[in-house]
Amino acid sequence: MRDAVEKAVAVIRPMVKSVTDVILPSVLDLADAGSVEFYAYHKERLERAGGLYQPSTRKGLQEAASISGASYVLARRMLDERRKDVAKVFANVDVLVAPTVKYAPKTIKYWQEQLDIEKPLPPMVWNTWLFNTFGLPAMSVPCGFTRSGLPVGAMLAAGPFAEEKAITLAQAYQQATDWHRRRPPFPG
Repeated sequence: MRDAVEKAVAVIRPMVKSVTDVILPSVLDLADAGSVEFYAYHKERLERAGGLYQPSTRKGLQEAASISGASYVLARRMLDERRKDVAKVFANVDVLVAPTVKYAPKTIKYWQEQLDIEKPLPPMVWNTWLFNTFGLPAMSVPCGFTRSGLPVGAMLAAGPFAEEKAITLAQAYQQATDWHRRRPPFPG
């Protein structure tokens, strides 16, 4: 995963003025805000057809129902402050490049086996969740394959309301590579 994204950055490097590392604020302590909003969105459907949700998702939604209003308001206030901090990062950079997910993709068989497990699923989408939480436009472009032949994506994220920057860089990257045309090998 790391090699594929680093190679994507190497392709991007000559297309941009400069490349620098940045550190974004954490969102792990802001889960109450997202969880309550996730629950509010799904509340009616959960009450009507809760059995259709994956067990770990249903459990997370049910836990979110018990988060206090005070905890939610505090988390939202902290989130607003973090969003201001993240916006400052984009005063110095136009687009961030990161792995779309932190871990190699799993097979369909793996996910089918997870459907009946009650424990929480591994945090496969934390990188995408980070940009969703900050309210930033982000997109994933193919940038390689794992050693086992599964696809790897590089996520391009831009500042608030700067979608065109991420889209422009993604288009330039795809014109310089052919990853978007390649397909993973499927067993015969």
